[in-house]
Order: sequence, then C-alpha cells, then structure tokens
Amino acid sequence: MAIMLIVKGAGSRGKTSTLKNLIDNLLDGKEPMDREPTTYGDDVLVITERNGMKIGIITLGDPGCTDYVREKVEYCHAKGVDFIVAASRTKYRTDSVYKFLWDYAHEKNYITFETSTIVKYDNWGKHVSADVLNKICAENILNIIDKANEIEK
Repeated sequence: MAIMLIVKGAGSRGKTSTLKNLIDNLLDGKEPMDREPTTYGDDVLVITERNGMKIGIITLGDPGCTDYVREKVEYCHAKGVDFIVAASRTKYRTDSVYKFLWDYAHEKNYITFETSTIVKYDNWGKHVSADVLNKICAENILNIIDKANEIEK
C-alpha cells in the first residue's frame, strides 16, 4: 500500500513548521534512515520507519521547487517508502508542486488525500500560539500515519 498525504496551504501558514514537528514526533530522538537538507533554507527530506512502514516527509513545497519535489518523491518511491507526506501550496496549475503531487500519485496508484494546517490570523480575536497549533496538526498527521492500515478498508 502506497499513500501520499499532501499538506497544503498558502504561504506562511505553518506547513514546514507542522512537518518539522511531525519529524520530531516520528524520530523521538532517533536517527532517521535518511535525511537530506535542501539548498532552500532549512527545508528537508527525512525518511524514517514506524510500525514497519517507511515514511518520507518532504517539507518543501513552494512555487518554483517542483523539480526538487519531483526528485525527492521519485527518490522515496524508488526506496520503497510506504507513506509520503509532502508540503504544497494549493494551486493545481502547470508546473506547480500541487499538480505534480496529485498527478504523480494518480499515475503510481497511491492512496492520496490532503489536509491543511490549522490557520490563525493575528489581530482577529485573542492571541493563539501558532507553535501550539502546528504541534497539534503534527499530532493529527501522526495519528493518520498510525492508522494507515485502516485507510484502505
């Protein structure tokens, strides 16, 4: 079973922070099977294992990075990663990361679905910690990973 979860959202909505929290939760102090930093700031590809599944997390999904994301998704596929979690903006248009992820997953017959981060807007109501919301979202994604065997039923 191959699964792809796309974490989508507009710019600066916590996709990378959420996925870094997910990586921390998955690793829990252990070394990953594979870690590749990018030349795009502090984004990263991490491959680790949980409950007998290989999990790949790609934190970069910005416009203009489609070739990088393609390379990392294909790398995960070639390495037999069972569950890919990838960040993306939300536009399904030519050369977008979002279009690539959906089209690739369809072509390779992945179970594919998407979620978004928990978004807060400053200056609307009381202050809410983005860090706390990103951690909660990461825990939700971890719960999805842990229940992956129930998804295909």
